[in-house]
Amino acid sequence: MIEGNRLLLGFVIKGRSTKEPSHGRKNPWKACLKCHTEEVSQGSVTLRKSFGHARHVFMNEISCESCHVFGSHNFQPDTRLCQRCHPNRLVHGMAMAGLNCLNCHLFGDSSPKFVSQSRCFRCHKGLKMSETMAGIRCFDCHRPHDRLKMKGSDCLGRCHMNEVQVGQHRVHINKAGVDCIYCHRAHTWKVGEENAKRLCSKCHEYRKPELFIY
Repeated sequence: MIEGNRLLLGFVIKGRSTKEPSHGRKNPWKACLKCHTEEVSQGSVTLRKSFGHARHVFMNEISCESCHVFGSHNFQPDTRLCQRCHPNRLVHGMAMAGLNCLNCHLFGDSSPKFVSQSRCFRCHKGLKMSETMAGIRCFDCHRPHDRLKMKGSDCLGRCHMNEVQVGQHRVHINKAGVDCIYCHRAHTWKVGEENAKRLCSKCHEYRKPELFIY
């Protein structure tokens, strides 16, 4: 009420040259950086000092109201607004379809695209971290915005381009049409003697895995 009376008196005395309201829909957005400069500064490493804001606010000059919803003392980010600049970036398939952008992309994370490997493991627990290729990042194989579940063609196209030339891979891949993932199960990858006895016997008599590469 006080704010309204002040604006009314200002209009009567000075006409349309009065100042914008200090507490309303427009002016608070202009004042955001007065309080939140540290939170959006580049080089920050905490949730309150965010690389994501540095990228969006300073580098791409995106205004606060473009992402944050307006409500009475409620300025939470609206993840639906991400789609305005990032179309076709919804999560597809499996059990992740209901997630929103900020479930994975943490603005306080300095990792590329604001997603760290540890972020994945908060939900995807129980994966063996000491097996073959354990150092590979989740995103090297999985594409959350495209296709989460990888295929053998992904293996051959991205990293193992020459593998089809090694040992019996050519026979199995090109002639028999066996997919890499059929034998090399994700997150373990090694075939091993136990798995070989179970897998190989489905098509032919068992042969030792070490003979496969010759």
